[in-house]
Amino acid sequence: MSCAWSIQPERFSSLRTILSRRPVRTRTGERQSTQPPVQPLPPSKPPVQSLPPSEPPVQQRPSVQPQPLQPPIQKLLSSQPSIEPWKPIYPDYAVGIQEQKKEVTKLLDMERESQLSLAVVIYGVGGIGKTTLATAVIADLDLTQYNYSGVEIHADRSRNDIRSFQRQILKDAFPAYTYGRNLMFTNSAEGRDHLTSAFQAQGNKPVFLFIDNALREEDLQELFPERLAGLPKRSRIVLTTRNLGVTDMLEYAGLERRDYPVGTLPDQDALKILFKEDNIRGRENMQKVLKISDGIPLVLEIVGARLRKQNYMVERCTQIFEALESREDVKEENLCQRIVTSVYNELVPSTQEAFLDICCFFANWNRSDLEYIVGAEDVTLLLEAALMKTSSKDELIVQNIIRAKG
Repeated sequence: MSCAWSIQPERFSSLRTILSRRPVRTRTGERQSTQPPVQPLPPSKPPVQSLPPSEPPVQQRPSVQPQPLQPPIQKLLSSQPSIEPWKPIYPDYAVGIQEQKKEVTKLLDMERESQLSLAVVIYGVGGIGKTTLATAVIADLDLTQYNYSGVEIHADRSRNDIRSFQRQILKDAFPAYTYGRNLMFTNSAEGRDHLTSAFQAQGNKPVFLFIDNALREEDLQELFPERLAGLPKRSRIVLTTRNLGVTDMLEYAGLERRDYPVGTLPDQDALKILFKEDNIRGRENMQKVLKISDGIPLVLEIVGARLRKQNYMVERCTQIFEALESREDVKEENLCQRIVTSVYNELVPSTQEAFLDICCFFANWNRSDLEYIVGAEDVTLLLEAALMKTSSKDELIVQNIIRAKG
């Protein structure tokens, strides 16, 4: 008879394995593991660091004496060849100024060996052609050895920003001084201080300044320092004004000064303005017009434009001649203003608005751009009325006394 259960050897061996893993309680009550103690790991060795590649020995360079650093702008200016700066365009529309241009050029005396600086003041009544003459003189000069800058002072003083004029002169005439400087000064006194410092800076080229339409002495006093004798050697200033007395500060500033009065045009040149074409009937009847116009180029241009529009029939130009004939005991400036006002009143409203916009914002702009902005028809009417003219580069030129009307 067989036993109900039998011990299987493989099950017994596994049971024995389990019992051998049970901890044995000792007499003291502590459990004792039957597993062998865990042997501690040996201390880790530091990683072997690779040796850096061998470098060649540093060669000792010979000692060099430090050279003084040269300002970048000075180095640039000294390394570049002399280039003639920007200057005004020759007014090819001018009539009868050749002899006057030679006389003013002689007064400037650009070729003299003297190191002194000087100023030439061109003066005369409004509309006589002071700016045209000065522009023609400057356009024919060789200004390669000069830094040029030109500013135009407005007749309306509220539109003049003396600080902007000072900044323009500093940037154009003294580029080495203004390099890297903050020129946002708060008043004209700081601008005069900058100009004084620029005058005294070393390495300056001679400067050529053109100040157009100086009408008030206080404008020049705010613009320039008290001493202009500190300008770089051989510098030149050309200044136009209607009143010679406003330029007295040039003498007080220690600058050599020469004056040139602009005279009226002779009848021969005046007829060239009145009659653009030859063989026009009625020339013999223009003596009265020449006498009334008094040889003032602006008046001659406006009257000539009106006569050409009316086929040189004086009886059709009653309004403009009434303004001319009422000139007894009237200054020439008021005469020009009366003529401009007379022509302006005859314009249609849209052309009047275009005229005011050009005078205030778009003087000396390109004609095609202005035709796009204000209208081609209005620009053509203003040109036909001689309220403005075009330059050789198709820019619309407006005289100062006309712009003051705008």
